[in-house]
Amino acid sequence: MLQSDTVGWLLVCLSSALTDLAWRNWGHGSYLRLRELTASAMTLVALSPAASWLLIRQLLDDQAPRLAVGMAWASARPTAALALHLAHLLFASGALKMGINCISLPVRLSLSTALQAALLLLSLPHTATICAAAPLTHPVAQRTSHAMHSMLSMLASLGPIPAAAGAGAAKSAALHECVTLTLWLRVLVALLLPLLHAAAAEAQLWQRHQQERSVAHLPPEHSVAAPLYAAMLRLAASIDSLPHALVCGWGVLAVSWNWARLLAPLSLACAATG
Repeated sequence: MLQSDTVGWLLVCLSSALTDLAWRNWGHGSYLRLRELTASAMTLVALSPAASWLLIRQLLDDQAPRLAVGMAWASARPTAALALHLAHLLFASGALKMGINCISLPVRLSLSTALQAALLLLSLPHTATICAAAPLTHPVAQRTSHAMHSMLSMLASLGPIPAAAGAGAAKSAALHECVTLTLWLRVLVALLLPLLHAAAAEAQLWQRHQQERSVAHLPPEHSVAAPLYAAMLRLAASIDSLPHALVCGWGVLAVSWNWARLLAPLSLACAATG
């Protein structure tokens, strides 16, 4: 049974989506002028309230018996346990939802960066609650979390970007590992990858715009973001082989893992004081 605040939040999300559709169809001029404002508002409404995380926690707990059957089946199959637990973490973290929203409701890169960072910070107090859900505290899930945490720590430490220093012992190692993994997925799937995609798309549009101005014998247009666009174009041009792509991917993994390790103690502290 859904709680009243969760039902209220779902109704607000539905109302905002219907309003956006109506405005898009019948208010073309005003909608185009304020599109980024409405997209930002819808993103915040859909992902920032506590009710959104309470709903995820409730869904996890409601499905715990069925998910436990799957984890028991995977207990003797490490690869299956890893895939199943990763799927649980992707859902529980909200990373896919946050990443899809970022791509489906696009805004300019600077605003998108601020939005996704704000959503990441707003999710910190709720991460420990999510990790306390029954499917994520299952013995097989905790064992798999430990293996994933160890593997990612090793890969990040060997990566091209130095790994962050340890943040000290946590009261519960299992909870700390789950929180770190959850934050890692949010940083990677909901922040870095969508923003890299947006930056690459904007850089290509900027390059095309400059080429059109050149053909029209107009001077190049200047922008404070021009150095970023140039860097993205150089990076895209440098990824011309599988080894280069692997190194770049390794770097993104190391950065996202370092950020997750740095944010995990803050998330646990927010949960303790909240």
